[in-house]
Amino acid sequence: MKAWKDKNAVRSRESCQYLLRRLKVQYMDPVLKRMGSHYGARVRYAEITKAMDSIRNEFYRQAYGARNVRADEFYKFNQVKKWIDLLDERHCLDSDRKKIQLEFSR
Repeated sequence: MKAWKDKNAVRSRESCQYLLRRLKVQYMDPVLKRMGSHYGARVRYAEITKAMDSIRNEFYRQAYGARNVRADEFYKFNQVKKWIDLLDERHCLDSDRKKIQLEFSR
């Protein structure tokens, strides 16, 4: 029984990681690409949170396997703070940052 649980956890982890990579490419990479271009200052925090919301919604809709593994993998993937810090480096507006902080503090 333990071997089956371990194998299930490994397969769940692998499928979640694959799904998250695919969703990142689909939703977040276009935003990150714009941030790295000369249009980077035009990227808003709302674009990052919208992309992350899309990833979250699609992940919970499509992911399968052990529930605790799915939750753990999504937690490790969630890099919103890192992406927002990138925007801070690009001199985006403070008013957008305050809105995002309020959204994530709920």
